[in-house]
Amino acid sequence: MTQETSREVTAPSRGPDPAPPAWTAANLWARTRPSLTALAIGSAGGALFFYLNAPLAWLLGAMLATTAAALAGVRIAVPQPLRLGMIAILGVMLGSAFSPETLNRLVEWGASLLVLALALSAMTALAYLIFRRLGGFDPVSAYFSATPGGLSEMALAGESLGADVRIISLVHATRILLVVSLIPLYFRFVEGIVIPAMPPTPADMPPLDLTETGLLFLCAAIGLPLALRLRLPAGPLVGPMTLSALLHLSGVSHVAPPNEIIAVAQVVVGTAIGTRFAGLDPRTFRRAVGLSCLTSVGMVAIGVATTFLAAPLLGIDRSAFLLSVVPGGLAEMSVIALSLQVETAFVSTMHIVRITLVVVLAPLIFQHVRRFIQF
Repeated sequence: MTQETSREVTAPSRGPDPAPPAWTAANLWARTRPSLTALAIGSAGGALFFYLNAPLAWLLGAMLATTAAALAGVRIAVPQPLRLGMIAILGVMLGSAFSPETLNRLVEWGASLLVLALALSAMTALAYLIFRRLGGFDPVSAYFSATPGGLSEMALAGESLGADVRIISLVHATRILLVVSLIPLYFRFVEGIVIPAMPPTPADMPPLDLTETGLLFLCAAIGLPLALRLRLPAGPLVGPMTLSALLHLSGVSHVAPPNEIIAVAQVVVGTAIGTRFAGLDPRTFRRAVGLSCLTSVGMVAIGVATTFLAAPLLGIDRSAFLLSVVPGGLAEMSVIALSLQVETAFVSTMHIVRITLVVVLAPLIFQHVRRFIQF
């Protein structure tokens, strides 16, 4: 028997694994501090913007405040279950914008989908050239950074093909933040429209009763896990929104969640966007964010040009059409539409189609094109 084996045989037993640390107040604070800090900063930013009567006050205020904190090195985070739950609430709210009259408009929206596809193609081509030629990104990272789909979906698709997932995530987070920030400025200084701090509550909307509250809760409680299980694009929002829309399209429900709950949901969603900028090294941040700002402005410019050309021809409200083609987040653009009281169902539907098209087609197109073109 060798000396090494002898040591193994005679080594004393380690005994049972040590018990996990007890749940003390100090442990609890250490675990929850990043989340509580993030929500406190987001709430303060939202409250400040609401006091200033800024557009989309709770969403934009929370988003910009936590972004500044993340870039300053503050350790912040938002728990995934909380974020998903609040997104589900926003989905229920957006579903309440659908009505039986919406079904009569579906045929009118067909031509708009073709225009949307063309605008998305132009945006993707422009962004790809910028990321590839100016930024020097590798082809896979440049492509999936350029495609304006969902952040997590594009990051996962790019990672499976060897892309740098950090760059893709950062680019898309910056795009959403910048577009959501630019659109209120566009409406204020170009269209002369001020987006209110919160979506207005229709005067004829009946108050919530126990039955209506239960139905809306079920839309979120059933729609969220079902959408995640089915792996739907933007599932945490689309699942509850679809169930809520079905209730409102059928005339079973005529109410929406109260504004107080919507404000909380906007704070959490805005805070979650801001926390995506935490823990970034300066070099990666400057490179990806700078190029993302350039491409985001270009995408908004393409969206504005498309709107001025196509909206009058298609007979679609110009504000609604712009919100449907600019590649901001589905929830964020739909909330702006609801705040402006312009065709929220149209805007939500167009963004669902956008995300679905990009998520389904972008990987297939890349796999096909790169066989023939070295780009």
